[in-house]
Amino acid sequence: MVVEFAFRLPEEPDERAWLVLSGRGSGDDVSACRVHPGYEVDVWVGADLAETHRLVAGTTTLAAARRAGHLHLHGDPDLVAAFPTWFAWRTPHDTR
Repeated sequence: MVVEFAFRLPEEPDERAWLVLSGRGSGDDVSACRVHPGYEVDVWVGADLAETHRLVAGTTTLAAARRAGHLHLHGDPDLVAAFPTWFAWRTPHDTR
């Protein structure tokens, strides 16, 4: 499965990156690519880079970023619905 990220930067072209996920279960392999990996993209993520930083840092949530229009998901509806479960998101309530 391939996820393409387009990070929006103020007054700059989008910065793109890809994750290639293969395997099933706890032995999944994930590769991060700065160049298109050559596979068909399954899920597209458009996101404001600053909001993505807040999401990874745990100061916002995926749902809040989507509601505010800072993050958009496109692709197969089943994959888009599953996307939030693919990562160990930190939440604003997480104190680790």
